[in-house]
Amino acid sequence: FVLLEIVLSDSHWINTTDEVQTGRVQMELGLVPASLVEHEAGTFNFDKANLSVPPGLWTETVDCDFGDQEVSILQMGPHMHANGSHYAVDVLRLDGQVERILEVADWSPSYREDPPMWNWGAREMVIRPGEIVQTHCTWDNPSDQPLGFPEEMCTSFGAAYPMETNIFCGGSEGGPAMPL
Repeated sequence: FVLLEIVLSDSHWINTTDEVQTGRVQMELGLVPASLVEHEAGTFNFDKANLSVPPGLWTETVDCDFGDQEVSILQMGPHMHANGSHYAVDVLRLDGQVERILEVADWSPSYREDPPMWNWGAREMVIRPGEIVQTHCTWDNPSDQPLGFPEEMCTSFGAAYPMETNIFCGGSEGGPAMPL
């Protein structure tokens, strides 16, 4: 590792009991000689900032990109919480085509901790500069109050290469929220 390099673990801990609980995250990391590295991979996190889900069915859209670099997505997963109902990711291609690359038609609350993951080989899911990765999250809020973080989230996360830096997109300027 380089001096001051950061390894991030995004762990969520929800204690649904009245008792104090203790949690633990453990990682084992290893290094390979730099001479063996052809391309560095990085992580991305495309997240809906300032989330507010009103009562009833509601959809939010998050637009993000990989900047001026062409990347191959290697792995991608969804993240919502208990009130999610539908999740999808589209790529808005430079030629105007919309390509659906990931969809969970019936969200399960269990996916919060163990989401389905999509995997691609090298050069199978290429995103070019100017193309938009668009995440769509739909919830069914049964309460009479809006839900925000930490009750709900709308996040696409994964790994891609080549990437010189990890990417976080807050998506606050993403596509408009559309009531269903």
